Amino acid sequence: MTLVPSSTLRDYVILEQIGSGGFGAVYRAHQTSVERDVALKVILPVHSVRPEFAMRFVQEAQTIAALEHPHIVPLYDFWQDAGGPIL
Repeated sequence: MTLVPSSTLRDYVILEQIGSGGFGAVYRAHQTSVERDVALKVILPVHSVRPEFAMRFVQEAQTIAALEHPHIVPLYDFWQDAGGPIL
């Protein structure tokens, strides 16, 4: 899934792409429900259709959500839709 600036995904307004790699892309977005900027990690569809990858992604989300440290970005939201998993 490729997102473009000013598009909306749930209650997130996409501002810009800030990185990409072999598994997906990271976007700076604004979460309108709580008026804060966040990072959205979007996984490429080629990976998200593999069941073992999807399971690993859920495990990654659960692990990140359990961590609390000043140098670790907190996980606020996680979901999967037709476009793939998103953190």
